[in-house]
Amino acid sequence: MHDQIKLTVDEAVDRLSRQVAEADALRDEHDRDNITWGMYIYQMRAWQFALPQSQTLAYLLPALQGEVGELSQIFAKIERDKGGCILDDDIERIKSEIGDVLWMLAGLTSLYNLDLGEIAWGNVQKLTDRQRRGKINGSGDDR
Repeated sequence: MHDQIKLTVDEAVDRLSRQVAEADALRDEHDRDNITWGMYIYQMRAWQFALPQSQTLAYLLPALQGEVGELSQIFAKIERDKGGCILDDDIERIKSEIGDVLWMLAGLTSLYNLDLGEIAWGNVQKLTDRQRRGKINGSGDDR
């Protein structure tokens, strides 16, 4: 269909699933420290670019919603216009929007003195526990 097909959405999901399975090995304390420290450094570096007027919940939360909306629009248009085939130029736009979402998350966590790395690690631990218990499918936090 498209000569420049990079990945279909299904191929990207499959690749991501394989990467997540490989990342499952990152459970010891050394890896935890590396992950949390790397996210912490990003959080501190990213927050230094926040203008004073953007260091509020009233700005950050709607802006986060807007950035997620922009990311969603990229995928919607890929589905509508390209039959779900992700091309090279799409990858760059996707990466850019994910970066904007990440910046907003770093801002929210900084605003409330939360550690983005600890939050990321806690999420990995939660998902690992759900998978171990066979509860990765479904919905709700308490499964």
